[in-house]
Amino acid sequence: MADVVKLVSKRALEEETRVKSALVDDILDRVVTVMNRALKEEGFDFSTTGEYNKKATLVVESLRALAYSRVGLYHPLQALAEAVIAHVDSDMVDFVDEINLRLT
Repeated sequence: MADVVKLVSKRALEEETRVKSALVDDILDRVVTVMNRALKEEGFDFSTTGEYNKKATLVVESLRALAYSRVGLYHPLQALAEAVIAHVDSDMVDFVDEINLRLT
């Protein structure tokens, strides 16, 4: 009986995680679309080169990490943010000079 309860609980947790993840993905799709449109309207070049893709992916995944943290999900960039940002003030961010980080 205990095994059945564990299995049901595991499935319920997996479903809750899937729903939360889908909600975040839906919100991010809308936010990123608006952000890209606004930047393009202001003349920013969004070529699909590797450098842009990596930087854009970092922005999107940072937003995903933020949203995940608000709904109780884990994202590896949460640990990176904790490691590289030393202090946040209302108008200033201090970064650490050096990190040794394992994202697992």
